[in-house]
Amino acid sequence: MRQAAAVLLALVIAATLPSAALQVSDNIPVARAQRAMKMKDYRAAIEVCLFHLAVTPDDYDLKFLLAQAYAFSDQWNKALEVLSGMKAAEPRNTDVLLMESRVLSWKKRYGQALAGFEEVLRLDPGNEEALIGIADIAAWKEQVSVPRLQTKREVRYGHTVDAFSDERAAFQSDRLAFHLGLPGGAGPLIVKAGQTLRAGERDYQLGLEAYPRLWPRAYGRVELDASPRAVHYPSSSALAEVYQGFLTAGEASLGLWHMRFPSRPITVYLGSLGWYLGDYYPCARFNYSSEQGNGQFSWSLQLRRYFSDENFVYAGYGRGSRPFEDPTIQDLLDVRAGIFTAGAAWHVFEKVRVEVHYSRTSEPELVRNTFQVSAGWRWR
Repeated sequence: MRQAAAVLLALVIAATLPSAALQVSDNIPVARAQRAMKMKDYRAAIEVCLFHLAVTPDDYDLKFLLAQAYAFSDQWNKALEVLSGMKAAEPRNTDVLLMESRVLSWKKRYGQALAGFEEVLRLDPGNEEALIGIADIAAWKEQVSVPRLQTKREVRYGHTVDAFSDERAAFQSDRLAFHLGLPGGAGPLIVKAGQTLRAGERDYQLGLEAYPRLWPRAYGRVELDASPRAVHYPSSSALAEVYQGFLTAGEASLGLWHMRFPSRPITVYLGSLGWYLGDYYPCARFNYSSEQGNGQFSWSLQLRRYFSDENFVYAGYGRGSRPFEDPTIQDLLDVRAGIFTAGAAWHVFEKVRVEVHYSRTSEPELVRNTFQVSAGWRWR
């Protein structure tokens, strides 16, 4: 009888004071941490994970949630420490490898991040998250004249005004772009349409851009554009450029841009050199415009400051021709000016992307101020 009473008392105590083992078996701590993550209360998620990991240090779900909470609250080193321990225990776990590679890419340690994503593809060929991660890195490392790209589905509209110091009317341009993806997750694809109004004449342009993954630490940039009227735009334009990473944080590119204007063709030779320094990215870009043996050399320097993987500000200076999109023959061959640029790209409410850009082109007898604003909406 005494033994039965003792057992009954133990059961009552166990019911009123739930043990850690009972909580883990019912996934109560995991559910609490997941709820906090969903509400973006990363501090609460970290506290829940740490508290219960003190009792059950080998709980995989809690450790993975802890790494996520650290990463999403920008405590990247702590996230990598947790993930490193998990990878040592399960070196072929693709979820851990993906999360570690993503955090490394946020820290701009692109070489290590790419190696991680490629290891995932070796273990799981065609893994969509790994392909997206590689494409993201290619997009984040774009240079001065390359628009900031996202592999997520997005529609974007932009408006540009060019104001001049003389009496001519300002130029007005509009662009609509749909950010999609290449087959097999091979990289970003953009379908775009633009129009411009200059000196009372309107012109239209249609085009495609693609940024395919090529080989380790390399990706391409391909642009094809056409203008049926070719009043201001070239009737056809084709650009191909290859970006290659080198050493621990370097990147260089070489490319060719051929434009066929109604009066004559123009060929531009492109090149760039950059280096990732933590949250900063200084880069230099060069181009040589050639027309029937005559050419003009131009250069620009730019410094970017990243606040996250997608939010950044930049400023730069260069001399020569205007290195921006939609150039005219005069922009490429006749403009010999000092060019100052500045701008920012920022995400608001996760799905809205806003970009602003300003440039000032100073020639001896003319100043050209360019203002550009664009906004994009993601639906995935």
